[in-house]
Amino acid sequence: IAFDKYTCAWCKDENEFRKQSINKTTEEIYSFVKQREYGYVVLEGQYVKLHGLNATNNIIKEFIESSYFVPVYQNLGIVIFKVS
Repeated sequence: IAFDKYTCAWCKDENEFRKQSINKTTEEIYSFVKQREYGYVVLEGQYVKLHGLNATNNIIKEFIESSYFVPVYQNLGIVIFKVS
């Protein structure tokens, strides 16, 4: 799960963006998902495994502090953000 409960496994641009998302700004991520009309962004345990806890916590904090994403659900393994 990555973008709006849908993952385009054959979409090269989305796969590359997903892999590099840790290096993107909140504004870049917002622009990417907004262009594709996604309603939600999901950060789950696999993100932590790939990028580490500190980096994941930093991006979650940046999302929360921005006006681009609103957290709508969270538990120990997942955070779901609504795209503004």
